Amino acid sequence: MKNIFSLDAFAGKTVLISGGTSGIGLAAAEIFLGGGALVMLMGRDAARGKDAIAHLSAGERVSFVAGDVGR
Repeated sequence: MKNIFSLDAFAGKTVLISGGTSGIGLAAAEIFLGGGALVMLMGRDAARGKDAIAHLSAGERVSFVAGDVGR
């Protein structure tokens, strides 16, 4: 995926992405990580969160919290 941000556009920033375990949320996580951000994914399913973290391969720069913003 082409990154539209410079390599340090989000350096020192933390981004919270609800619905970050798949689809647009996961793609956004990839882009923000590419821009230097720390990324916190949020979703309802912990197993999908674990899979998303493995897919992103960003080590300590990405984490997951289980939750539902609709509740």
